[in-house]
Amino acid sequence: MIFLFVRKKINFLSLNSFIIGNIIGSGVLLLPSSLARFGSFGIYAYFLSALAMFSIGMVFFKLQTWTGCQGVHGPIKSMFGEKAGAVAAFVYWLSVVFGNGSMIATLFSYMGLYSISFSKVFFYSFLIMSLITLANSFDIRMVEIIEIAVAFIKVIPLLVIPMMCFYKAYFSEIPFPPVYDFNQAIYKGIPIALWAFLGIETAVIISKKVENPEKNIPRALTLSLCIISLIYMLGFWVMVKLIPNLSSSTSPYADLLCFILPNSYSCYVGYFIRALSVMLILGTIYGWVFTSGIIIQDSANEGLMPRIFAKQNKFGSPAIGLWISSVLSTLFITLTYQESILSHFELMTEILVLMTFSIYLFANFAFFSVVLKQNKKTFTNLAYGAVSLFSIIFAMFSIIKNIL
Repeated sequence: MIFLFVRKKINFLSLNSFIIGNIIGSGVLLLPSSLARFGSFGIYAYFLSALAMFSIGMVFFKLQTWTGCQGVHGPIKSMFGEKAGAVAAFVYWLSVVFGNGSMIATLFSYMGLYSISFSKVFFYSFLIMSLITLANSFDIRMVEIIEIAVAFIKVIPLLVIPMMCFYKAYFSEIPFPPVYDFNQAIYKGIPIALWAFLGIETAVIISKKVENPEKNIPRALTLSLCIISLIYMLGFWVMVKLIPNLSSSTSPYADLLCFILPNSYSCYVGYFIRALSVMLILGTIYGWVFTSGIIIQDSANEGLMPRIFAKQNKFGSPAIGLWISSVLSTLFITLTYQESILSHFELMTEILVLMTFSIYLFANFAFFSVVLKQNKKTFTNLAYGAVSLFSIIFAMFSIIKNIL
């Protein structure tokens, strides 16, 4: 991976691609089944989650603008001291590293590797992470091209499939009433939907590598979240209208394809969805490996991590830090592997989301500290802070309650 300041700055299109690529993962394929018990009310959970994550993204952006600090840890370091910044950088980096390992577990399930030996888990994990890390070790122009391609690969099928079913869905009746009322659907649905928007802080992490960040970052946050929300909400609405017993569906998008394709092609649906799932996961891991490199380099340059993490190869990539991250991701999935990959994924997801939201929480405290000390108490700032703080606490409470 070549770092962006070596060659050029990221433009608006590429920035949107990075955000979309890091947020949309395999969860988009399974999340509709999790929200199906809320009926059409699940759309509100998506909508409110998008607003919450936009507020969180703007909190990070404004903090960075006000303090001049980079990354998710920078404002925490500025407000609470170097030790707090070091802890924030380390915890966030670990959440990214372990998150990549957790996504490998999901990749195994889509590849049909449900019960494999300890040695095979290590071998396949190391092979995948090595290839992705190697692909991130070349010129930034190649990295940007891959990220844009990944974004298009994710967006096009996830939009086209529901759009082709829209006509049938429009004239269909919702096949089942929601199990919960509106209030219960929002209370239980938002923590689930929030997980699908994690990664909004990507724009802030790479901000000093972005062209005209003061204008491009808020615009990219808005546009990318609109695209992602459209994908989630349109797909979910069409599925609720067309798929009976959506909550028990193991592949909702495959079920949608059956409404489009002739019966003679139905045998290929499973292969298409599996291939799409693999591409979604690999694209997400690729983007987060890229992001982890920036986290490592920025933290090491600030003295928050060992200097060796920032050592660059001839392309400007902090190769040692990236390879250390990849090895840790491999060890994580290998040492925590369980017989049931699904149960592994669900538990690890909850822990990783909790780690990420803990960083969000302290950044929010730093945000309010700046607002009060520097007299930036505008309605917009207070709204961003209040919405993000409520969402973070609400999500963390729900996750802890579920784990316990």
